[in-house]
Amino acid sequence: LLGGTLILLIGMAALEERDTYKLYFAGSISGLETGSVVRYNGLPVGRVDVIRIDPKRITEVEVPVSVDGGTIITKDTVALLQMQGIT
Repeated sequence: LLGGTLILLIGMAALEERDTYKLYFAGSISGLETGSVVRYNGLPVGRVDVIRIDPKRITEVEVPVSVDGGTIITKDTVALLQMQGIT
């Protein structure tokens, strides 16, 4: 039963449509972690996949994110890091 449940959950995650975007930050990304929620106008639309230093531009941090398939992101969309609160 446990094995079947795991296979079902993994299968559902694999069928989920996701779009990946790479974000680059030159300043501090303190507080951002792998798995953090990506929000668009306050709505959760994705997650941070990984955080790493960009080997081509070592002064910047590369943050690939996955967002729900079909989320409309235009080329003038700007990514911001904001505090979510103290609690």
